[in-house]
Amino acid sequence: MHNSASVRDRRAGGVPVWMWRIRRSAAVAVGLGFVVGCMASGAPASAQVHPGPTPDPIDHSRGLSLQPVPKAPVPGQPAERLVPESRQRDTGTGQQIVIPPHYERPITNQHSESPPLTGYGVQGGGPVILPVK
Repeated sequence: MHNSASVRDRRAGGVPVWMWRIRRSAAVAVGLGFVVGCMASGAPASAQVHPGPTPDPIDHSRGLSLQPVPKAPVPGQPAERLVPESRQRDTGTGQQIVIPPHYERPITNQHSESPPLTGYGVQGGGPVILPVK
């Protein structure tokens, strides 16, 4: 009855003629919708299709690496500072006294507050309580 050439079109790659026509009309409708949408927005149609050259990742990385490094904030004065072990002479006995490491709280640049200290003699002498400064 129907010739197979009339039902199937060679240009459509073996797709039935009615399906090929629907695809073509759908593509035309999408294209017209795009052009009408661009004209309504006032932008040229080419600006939305091709936004321009894509940014180069190497240039982007180079730009980031050439930015200035932010400065770190200036640290404040510490609440306490470690005072290393020291040795002093006891004025009463003339013996050398070892003062163990301890923490002091700075009051000003010149003065600091330290806890009551207990020293000991170099030769194993008993504990010596030092006066608070």
